This record gives sequence, C-alpha cells and structure tokens, in this order.
Amino acid sequence: MRAASAPRRWALPLVLALSLAATAAGAEPYGALGIERPRRAVAAPALALPALDGGRVDLARLRGRPVLVHFWATWCGPCREELPALAALARAAPAGAVVLAVAADRDTGAVRRFLRRLGARAAGLRVLLDPEGGARRRWQVRALPVTYLVGPDGRIAGRAVGARRWDLPAARALLRALAAGPRP
Repeated sequence: MRAASAPRRWALPLVLALSLAATAAGAEPYGALGIERPRRAVAAPALALPALDGGRVDLARLRGRPVLVHFWATWCGPCREELPALAALARAAPAGAVVLAVAADRDTGAVRRFLRRLGARAAGLRVLLDPEGGARRRWQVRALPVTYLVGPDGRIAGRAVGARRWDLPAARALLRALAAGPRP
C-alpha cells in the first residue's frame, strides 16, 4: 500500500514543475533558449553575402523584419547536428521572420554536399557563403556555432554561442517576440 502512494505523492509536484517550466519557456523565450541579451542597443554589422542558391542577401534590405543570423560550418560537429533543427525553425518561422545560415567553409562544394546529404531536413534554410571570413570578422564570431538575433529595427537583440534546439516551440516564440519589438 505504501509503495502505491509514493507515485501519487510525487505526481502533483512533478506536474506543477513541468507546467511552470513550460509557462516560463513560453513567457521568456530568450531565457528558455539561453540567449544572452545585449546590455545596450547596438546596430547589427553589415551582412551582404552570396546565397548558395544564387543571388545575394543584404541584411540592410531585411530591415523591418526579425532576422536570425546563424554562423556554422560543415566541419563543426555541433553545427552539423543542429542544422536540421534550424531548418525546421526556418520552415515554421512566423510570417516575415527570416532565418539565415552563414557557412564559414572555404569549400562551397562541401556545403552543397552536406546539405544534399541532409535532403529534406535542410529544406527552407537560406544558406549564405562567407568563405573568406569577412562577415565573421565584422560580427566578431570567435567560435561556431553562434547565432545573432536582429530586431526589425536593425539592432542586435540577442546572441547564442553554441548549439541550441531551434526546433523547440520556444524558438518560434523567440521569433514572434522579436517581431513584436523591444519590451517596454
């Protein structure tokens, strides 16, 4: 009899803890994903790069839209693991939000081969090429992967160093919060 009551005794606290965690994740997507926010508003550095699928993407032309700028490379293990989740976020992003994946590889062929192996798991991802590292220098990228959030006002709204679970609901909530603008 005593053993049967033990699970019940822990059931309510466990349910409460899980629902509080889910509420916190929905209420504060920055914290849920471990995104650090800047101490002061800083304009995003210039970003104008060729896209893997052709054309050129210029961050300045995306002003007015929330943009996630993700720096990665095919030789980076955590980058390879998180890229399908980032592509899932790109496919599920709120209207107007943009997800850019900036490849640090010098070999464009390696980027193409990697994405081809991912197949449908890479669908929806806009890949930009930075083989000479100019964008990484301007954005002060010191490690991979690193992600910057740029608000519709063109200012850095957050940064994440290291891999994240971009396929979680908190990531979509993050883009919605970014689209809504700064908190009062």
